[in-house]
Amino acid sequence: MAHNKGNTIIHGVYCSRYCKLFDRNNLKMINGAEKHGKKQYEGFNYWPKITVSCDTCSSDVILNHSKEGDDRAFCSRACHIKVKTCRRNALKDYNILKILREHPNGLPSDELSYMVGTTNQYRTNPSKIASMLKFWVAKGVVTKKLSKGSTGKTIYSLSKTYLNKPLGKTVLDYRGRKTYAERLEAIQ
Repeated sequence: MAHNKGNTIIHGVYCSRYCKLFDRNNLKMINGAEKHGKKQYEGFNYWPKITVSCDTCSSDVILNHSKEGDDRAFCSRACHIKVKTCRRNALKDYNILKILREHPNGLPSDELSYMVGTTNQYRTNPSKIASMLKFWVAKGVVTKKLSKGSTGKTIYSLSKTYLNKPLGKTVLDYRGRKTYAERLEAIQ
């Protein structure tokens, strides 16, 4: 059962990132006798910890089967704040890219708008999402294609090269503030 409505929207039938990885990796519950090394704990089952990489610095993040630790994407508050404060609306960009990573087949801007509005309480509409994604399409992070059929919607998806890369670092690289010397170096 989902902790909140937004998680089931992003992860599909799973209540959290933890449950999705638990099922996809075919993990099993840990017996208490194995965990504690004592027979008296036999029959008590524990959820295993799952290690993923941080979306900013690629260090280890441990996911727990709990409300607080099942959807973590950053190893520390500092990594989260780096992404959040690198530029105005950077966290919104990150959240859109994160949703696209969870849906590798792509989504139209109206569904993306609904998901962003439900999970993060941002006021948005499909045209705002499409205009925000123009930047990412120009950088090659997001691809767009016209859907087949009579609807003719534009489907946005994360580029194949960015599906396994840390998205927080991607937002920092493209949206982060750079010093004057770094801007000059980029031009040359």
